Amino acid sequence: MAQNADQSTLTGGGPVILRSAVETGGEVSGLMDTGPSREQRVYNAVFGCLVVLQLCPIWFSPYPAMHDYPNHLARAVILHDYGAVAFYQTQYEYEPNWWLIPNLAMDLLVPLLMTFAGVEVASRLFLSLTVLVFAAGVHLLGTSVNARPHWSAVVSTFFLYNFFWPMGLLNYLFGLGVFFIALAFWLRSRSEWTWGRYLLMTLLAASCYVAHLSAFIFLGVAAVCVTGLDVLKTKQVRIQHLLDFIPLVPPVVAYLWYTSGIARKDPMQWWDPILIKKATGLAYPFLSYDAVLDGTLGVTFVGLMLLSWKYAGSPRLVREMVVAGGVLFVLYLIAPMSGGVASTYVDRRIIIPAAVLLVLALRIDVSRRVARAVLAGLIVLCAVRAAEVWYYWNRIGTEVAAQVQMLERMPEEARVYPMFVHDRSMTADWLWDMHFYHTAHYGTIYRHAFVPTLYAWHAAFPIHLRSPDTGYMPTERETTVDQVNWTPIFTRYDYIWGYNLSSTFKHFLVSHGDVIVERGPTMLIRITKESPPG
Repeated sequence: MAQNADQSTLTGGGPVILRSAVETGGEVSGLMDTGPSREQRVYNAVFGCLVVLQLCPIWFSPYPAMHDYPNHLARAVILHDYGAVAFYQTQYEYEPNWWLIPNLAMDLLVPLLMTFAGVEVASRLFLSLTVLVFAAGVHLLGTSVNARPHWSAVVSTFFLYNFFWPMGLLNYLFGLGVFFIALAFWLRSRSEWTWGRYLLMTLLAASCYVAHLSAFIFLGVAAVCVTGLDVLKTKQVRIQHLLDFIPLVPPVVAYLWYTSGIARKDPMQWWDPILIKKATGLAYPFLSYDAVLDGTLGVTFVGLMLLSWKYAGSPRLVREMVVAGGVLFVLYLIAPMSGGVASTYVDRRIIIPAAVLLVLALRIDVSRRVARAVLAGLIVLCAVRAAEVWYYWNRIGTEVAAQVQMLERMPEEARVYPMFVHDRSMTADWLWDMHFYHTAHYGTIYRHAFVPTLYAWHAAFPIHLRSPDTGYMPTERETTVDQVNWTPIFTRYDYIWGYNLSSTFKHFLVSHGDVIVERGPTMLIRITKESPPG
């Protein structure tokens, strides 16, 4: 570790001996009483089993249950097929534009994976990488601050499936794991830099930037916190402190270049009522798919972590992780909710790494029976969390699969207008419906269809529409038939993909088209162009 760092804080106070809670003849048999090498094996086994369980939803569910996922996957498919599909370059008017965008994890990796695998396998491989990079990151960061197996790293995988998975913000989620890996390497290297370490650290910092800008910001904040503690302890700023930040300079230069080419940025906004919004955001590390179950798991998790703190070894906390996590938490409290380049939930992206770092800060001491029982309870919570995600991915994914089959009734290269009617005032309904909001984009993924709601904005994504005028307008619950401008819809599109349409909308559309297929709240209508809108 760094020569200026507090060694007792960063490396721990000696090996911790874990003993089994299995009773043998009325006595506790010593599972870990032979030393840290045996503890390492148990740690590896437990960690490995959890990671395998967390991968199961990805490989054993029909489709991922994520709001933005099909939209982002459709863009990745376009990027991969752009040179081979003429309509992407002419009629559909897509135009690639990379421009050092700090939001490219999925856009780079999925097309690369598609060079040797189909789109479904490539997308599942990317989701698996997201899980594995997160797990590797917390493991490496845990060993960096303890120089031994850190059971808090196992526990912190509870936050892997946070609420950004149902939302489908995959570049952000991938970037989280890269941030943990980069911070771990920075902590290990800052005491003795070599040219090789500088190069690798620069690549890791650049990877944070490329995956998602937030990952690089988290890395910079954590590095400043660790260095600040070092300066406070030694009461002087050394040249070494400045050298520690050299690998972070290239991404800063890239970001300044990137922002210099952006003509328009959204203003920073704090959503009202701000106190309620901030309080709600605190639940994001614990939320996934079932509010009641998530609330129960969250309260139990916090309670068990408090018990772990009570029975922790000495010193109980890794100071650097406490400060870094605490500073991120403060930034969450003061950060805006949206703004910049098409960014939303800005503040809530900060709360996840803050929670992980604060958990990693705790040294879980398993030398006592009660502490081992608490650790076992925390591991069970991690397993239940993964099982919950697996259950809902199967349940929601089955419905997505049925909708994909509906879309396969369309011909290749159709133009599809989505009319998704949702009611955000009904939270339970919205949490279910949100997973089908972008289902129409499976038409792009499998049929090369054009859907006007693709995330393809200039400077925010590596592909955009040459003409943003698609004739699309959102359909809200209060929208009436007369409020819709039907002319561009009937002249530019071949199909309408409807979800939760009212009887009035259905009657109007049926009178101007043919119902190809209908299932539950979803219907696919072929527009009859010779019949003009009324």
